[in-house]
Amino acid sequence: MGKLLELLEKLVRAIFGPGDERDTGGPEPAPQAPKAEAVVGWEGGPPYRYIDVSRYQGLIDWAQVAAAGYKGAMLRAVSTNRKLSKRADGLYIDPTFETNYRNARAAGLDVGVYYYTNATSEAMADAELALLRQALRGKELTMPVAVDVEENKLKPMSTLDLTNLTAYALEKVEKMGFYAQLYTYTGYKYELDMARLSSRWDVWLADYTGKTPNVTFNYNAHQHTSKGSVPGISGNVDLNVTTLNYPKIIRQEGPDPSPGGQMTEKEALLWVLGILGSLCAAAITIDKVLEIIHKYIKKAQEPDNAQNKRLDELDKRIGALEQGQLQHTQALARDLRRFDEIDEVSRLTLDGVRNLLDAQLSGNNREGMQKSRTDIDNYLLKGVTNHGSTGN
Repeated sequence: MGKLLELLEKLVRAIFGPGDERDTGGPEPAPQAPKAEAVVGWEGGPPYRYIDVSRYQGLIDWAQVAAAGYKGAMLRAVSTNRKLSKRADGLYIDPTFETNYRNARAAGLDVGVYYYTNATSEAMADAELALLRQALRGKELTMPVAVDVEENKLKPMSTLDLTNLTAYALEKVEKMGFYAQLYTYTGYKYELDMARLSSRWDVWLADYTGKTPNVTFNYNAHQHTSKGSVPGISGNVDLNVTTLNYPKIIRQEGPDPSPGGQMTEKEALLWVLGILGSLCAAAITIDKVLEIIHKYIKKAQEPDNAQNKRLDELDKRIGALEQGQLQHTQALARDLRRFDEIDEVSRLTLDGVRNLLDAQLSGNNREGMQKSRTDIDNYLLKGVTNHGSTGN
């Protein structure tokens, strides 16, 4: 395994270059001061309205969204769905992300992203973040990158562990050069140490009560409904308000919203491992397909196999019948010989009786009586000879 990882690391270096020192403990480059003409944000005062969308909203007419007065959009970039993903870990880039990013910016909206996390370990978080970075390569974001923490499967984790893992992901987003934000909902506040997280990062809070959220921690963005109606979008859509002018803040603070350049070696390695995982998953799928094909071939052969089995059984029955017939034939032959013997005894008996009657009637039949005696002696001698033989 160590050799394999070493080879993969060399492959990563060869493909992606020497990497980024920021993830290896090296110094981070100082952010460049923005140009004065670039420091622009949303006009007017807060609250600022924006929407968030994913593949569930389908095709969007972003020109109509902009005309309706919405300032920006948070687009889902990465999530987990094993039915949609080609990767072994189930991660995938939202199929509408590229189109939504391109068309929303063309309509003049500011754009940010969020990714839905299912991570229960740093390794899983790294895999999600590596795919996120791949999705965002070369893109300019003037709204936050939010870590969406709301999955029920994360609730068995302790508050400390889940909070630490959330902080780990948010720090990684910052190291990528983005404005990091935590998304969660009011009821999830019991799963996270929100006082700790909100003291360091911006919070985007979902609360659909129609009232000011009853929380004790700081938040600056509020998702107030999931059943909003917006021109250019079919069906329900999430509606949000914020007190922060994100485009202005992001441009003033100067983090590079477009990481560009090369992946870190660690992220590139995760990317390669993701590809290998996909190949492994594909191999498993191929094996499954072959198994199914073999199953149907076997099923197709079942009639022939059944017929052959019936023929074998018929051959056995015929063989048994032939054996029985032979035994019956032999028994019949023995019975016929016995009948012949009975006939012979009957003939000798009748012949002897007739000679006795003649002798009584004529008073002299010595010759006939002598003949009957000779025949009986010969028969008896013949019987002794047959019983003493080994034949038949």
